[in-house]
Amino acid sequence: MTEPILWGSPSPWPFRGSFLGNTSNGRQVGLAWAGRVAGNAPLDVAFRAGRAVDDALSDPQPTDRLRTLAAAWERVVAVELGEFAGTLSLLMTATDGDGVSITGVGLAAVWAGGQGPAREWIPPGHPLLSAPGVPATRPGALSVDVAPPLLIAVAHGDPMPTFPRDPDALRLGSGVWR
Repeated sequence: MTEPILWGSPSPWPFRGSFLGNTSNGRQVGLAWAGRVAGNAPLDVAFRAGRAVDDALSDPQPTDRLRTLAAAWERVVAVELGEFAGTLSLLMTATDGDGVSITGVGLAAVWAGGQGPAREWIPPGHPLLSAPGVPATRPGALSVDVAPPLLIAVAHGDPMPTFPRDPDALRLGSGVWR
């Protein structure tokens, strides 16, 4: 499964409102996500908002990657984020036996990692890169036969970091401790 991570914000609380997870329905399809919402809200508000989106994505999934992403977007849109709906940055990957589909919102860049130095994977101007916020219409998905093992997203509005070469250091910069 392709692992998505979201680089931490340049604030004193770089992972405020962040969430990360994955689920699968056995061997058929897996869904993984990384995102942030309410990143400038008080810690307790940001935590609850992040957990609400994370919980919505943790439900069982349909049996193919495109239906999985469509169902995931339906659940995300249904989450009541109130005044923080416009702050959502989210990268999702769905993997099945035919390949990987990637979708997102609120992203400034998506880089490939896990196999040598991180490199830009989605070119500027691609529809996957967009302003933050709960989308009014379901975003499309980029479908590929093979994707890198690690996708590193930078939230819209955050400065572009210089990524470390080591995949474990990449994960630490995204708040993932293993």
